[in-house]
Amino acid sequence: WGGNRFFGYSKLPRYTPVLYATPDDDETEKDSSESQSSDDDAMTDADLDQQKLTLENMLKSSNGESDEASTKKKSILTTARKQKLDREIELLKRLDPGHPGNNRDYSDLQNQELVISELWSLWYGERGPMNERTLRAIEESLGDPDLWTQAEKQYLALIDEHCGAGGNEGRIDLSNWVEPANRLATLLFLMGRFGESKKWCERILSVKPWHIGALSGIVMVCMKMGDKEGVLKYSLMGLPNLSLQMRNARSTWVQENVQFAQTNLLRLEELNRKAYGEPDDCSVNYAENDSSNESPSADIAQIEDETDEDNSAWQ
Repeated sequence: WGGNRFFGYSKLPRYTPVLYATPDDDETEKDSSESQSSDDDAMTDADLDQQKLTLENMLKSSNGESDEASTKKKSILTTARKQKLDREIELLKRLDPGHPGNNRDYSDLQNQELVISELWSLWYGERGPMNERTLRAIEESLGDPDLWTQAEKQYLALIDEHCGAGGNEGRIDLSNWVEPANRLATLLFLMGRFGESKKWCERILSVKPWHIGALSGIVMVCMKMGDKEGVLKYSLMGLPNLSLQMRNARSTWVQENVQFAQTNLLRLEELNRKAYGEPDDCSVNYAENDSSNESPSADIAQIEDETDEDNSAWQ
């Protein structure tokens, strides 16, 4: 964290050059601020508790049979989303200071700062610019403790909208957008709710074990909880530093996480291929809308069961 009290950057550096830009899905232009309307102001503590219970039930059912809506969210891979995932994998590779794509005119530290900055850009903007603005607007309120309860409601609403399957059914899938969960974990830490913060960090790391914000945050949470075993466990999972003595360990860390990310992408591509058919020669036959497409097959749950692989290497 350095001098930052948040799990990663509390604000992205506005003038740091971005190495590469990816287009946004049409559907991500939908303004999630509608879900943050004045109705939120009327949400009671009981409503918040029910919303939290709904998400908890969705998480608890994650090892059970998925419903059609949940599987549809997991299987759809738009062209823009694939480009972002490809770019994330490329950036992970470039966390190895020996990667040939890094700028030789820059120091190792300068190269790594650029790579990490773009990773944060990808994570914040994973669901498009309007949703990113919504996320940043919530974050701006964290400076005022009187607004923390409202911010918690807004984070939970974003997670439910982009990662949930609706109601108590289906499964929550943080791989759709991890950053609201990371911001929520940060807020819970600030509120002294360390156990809840740790759970959200663990959920993030189950889908993105390279998320440097959650990795650093969970170590601080474990320290606050007096969990020495947790401090050791998650410190060892963190990105090794740039010293010469740690170069081999850093390269190994990069390779393991790249493999994890590539396996997940291959799984999504296989799900998409079986659900929507092979891409034709003229255009990529990916779904155009992550949230509004109808499921093309009643057997899609079976497709995911057949292609799902065990990615529990970090557990």
